[in-house]
Order: sequence, then C-alpha cells, then structure tokens
Amino acid sequence: MTAAESIAALAGVVASVHVATAEGALIDLSGLEAEVGDALAAAAAAPHCEHGALRDALAHLITELDQLAAVLVRRRHAEAQQRAASAYGGADAAVTRRASDTRS
Repeated sequence: MTAAESIAALAGVVASVHVATAEGALIDLSGLEAEVGDALAAAAAAPHCEHGALRDALAHLITELDQLAAVLVRRRHAEAQQRAASAYGGADAAVTRRASDTRS
C-alpha cells in the first residue's frame, strides 16, 4: 500500500468516526494522534513521484479531521449547556431565571 493509499484509508476511518460521533456514539480516539503521525511520517518518506497523490490524500484527511473536530466541539458545548441547565434546576428554570434577571 502506498503512503497516499494509507492516508486515504485513514481519512475513511476518520469520516466513519465523524458520522458515529455526530450520531452520539462514544468513540475512543486515543490512537488517532499516533495514526496521523504514522501517516505523516509515511508521507515524508514517500518518493517524489507520489507527492501529487499525497497532496490530495492529505487534503482529504485534513478535511475529515476538521469535520470531526467541529462535531466534537459542538458536542462538548451541548454537554456543557446540559450540565449548566441541570445545575440550575433544568432548562426551564434557567430560562425563567435569565428572563427575570433581565427585568431587574
């Protein structure tokens, strides 16, 4: 398998993780950084004739990683909002409290 094929396969895995995470699945991402590091090392060691394919594969991987990061940020934000609402008696109580605070 060429470095470009390896990177394309990793991008496919990241895309699957992105979809699963967006659907609410809890995914262990602990090995992702090492996998990306390995892919970049393979790209750095690849012969010059593969650089065009590598550029395309790396661009695709970056896009998939960005989309995964966006989903993770949205999920973290939603979880923080839920925790805050729970701490103040639920979402309805928090909205009521905000409304009364703006009248004072």
